[in-house]
Amino acid sequence: MEGNKKFLLVSFILAILLAIGEGIGLFLLSKELRGTLSSNEELKNRIEQLEKSMNPEENEKPQEENKTTTEQGAPENRSDEEVPQEEQPSTTEKIVDVYFSKDPASFDDPGIVVKVQRRTTEEDVYSFAVRQILNGPTDEERIRGYFSPFSLKGSSNCGGYDFKWWKIGKTLKIQICRQIQEVMPPEGYAGASLKAQQRVLNVLHKTLVYGPIEKLEIRDMNGNCYGKDADVDNLNTCE
Repeated sequence: MEGNKKFLLVSFILAILLAIGEGIGLFLLSKELRGTLSSNEELKNRIEQLEKSMNPEENEKPQEENKTTTEQGAPENRSDEEVPQEEQPSTTEKIVDVYFSKDPASFDDPGIVVKVQRRTTEEDVYSFAVRQILNGPTDEERIRGYFSPFSLKGSSNCGGYDFKWWKIGKTLKIQICRQIQEVMPPEGYAGASLKAQQRVLNVLHKTLVYGPIEKLEIRDMNGNCYGKDADVDNLNTCE
């Protein structure tokens, strides 16, 4: 009986020792496996780095550009560079010669006129030129004695316009739509009104007859030929 107890005790102790030994063995085996796996992972990383160094072009592949999309589905332009707009056709600036009378010379000789230049982008240079005459000279030009030989007064009979014009062949026809008021000399004299009309005719003729225009017809607001009695040089060709 005593021998059986000893045998069982020894067997139990051996079983415990075997279990402990197996656990220690498994622990050591697990540690060794982890070390091996770690070494393999390091080896794998080193191989990948070596492959990348041998193939730099693969490593430098650009990333695909991310594009945002508008509600309509078109790619939205995210560039900071300003997109140029369609160029608009430029408007050509024109230089228009405009003529005025000059004090005191033009009071004695209505044929004496002086030229100034105006700039415009308007296509209708005839209307522009007549308006410049009606507007009169600049302050600097007035100091030099330049003056417009007429002005307009009263209401228009052309729908509010000061004048209207049209071309027939090489003839420019202009009708003044308000009452013409000529500039008279400071001191009246016989024939002053005729010379005043001559100054108007000379300034308009010199300003408007050029290029394709060879003749000028000027009518007053009533449709009558303007200044026919004063037109000694046949500047107004209306009948």
